[in-house]
Amino acid sequence: WVVQPPSVPELGVLHTDSLLERIVSIMMVVVTVLIIGSALSLLTGTLQEIRTINNQRSRKRRELRTYLHSQSAPTELVMRIMSFADYKLERHSPVSYDIELMSPLLVAELAVWQ
Repeated sequence: WVVQPPSVPELGVLHTDSLLERIVSIMMVVVTVLIIGSALSLLTGTLQEIRTINNQRSRKRRELRTYLHSQSAPTELVMRIMSFADYKLERHSPVSYDIELMSPLLVAELAVWQ
């Protein structure tokens, strides 16, 4: 059964001679489909989270650009502001952490590294 690819038992590489072999082959196919389905579900969920984060950044950029346009800001200033906003959005992490998990020395070192 280890060398048998996931396929319909009648079309498999190994021929089933007993009911037990047939049941095990069918169960192996069912388990394989469940595992692949679970993996695809996890992958889809992760991609959706990434898409949500990117949409939030895009929404913030769009709101800022609309505000600057409504204020009739000069193009050069808008470019500088948008460049800084991109820099801040890139550095902004949606993940929060407990400050007590790091010593003050490590917090200072992290601030210098960033």
